[in-house]
Amino acid sequence: MKKYAVLLIIGLLCFGTTSTTFARASIKFHTTNVFCLFNDLVINGYFENSGDTDGTVTGLQLNININGNRHERPNYDQLNIHVGAGRRYSTNFKVTGFGDPKIYSWRVNSSTAFKYKRPNEDRYTNNDDEDDDL
Repeated sequence: MKKYAVLLIIGLLCFGTTSTTFARASIKFHTTNVFCLFNDLVINGYFENSGDTDGTVTGLQLNININGNRHERPNYDQLNIHVGAGRRYSTNFKVTGFGDPKIYSWRVNSSTAFKYKRPNEDRYTNNDDEDDDL
């Protein structure tokens, strides 16, 4: 066992170690305003990509806190939103089925736990570093 450990250490010293760093998209959603329209919660805002790689938002999920209770509402209307490197993408979407005129008293958070895809890759990665308050 010790013989293999010594060989491994010698191999690392002789050939060095390699590490690969991927440039990644850093996309976050920022809200500009939120209002109630009939039975829908309408959220206006923009995705901002501060990274140096293009990204694609493939599934946005909202985390909405209503009187301290967390509700998750997916948005299926706008998938595959492309956000270029260092760019913004303005958008709005509806969360249906609330219908409460006291919408303004609710605390609403949007989650950045959507997925982005690196160009020319099939793999998706979650970007859920933090939440933005609406």
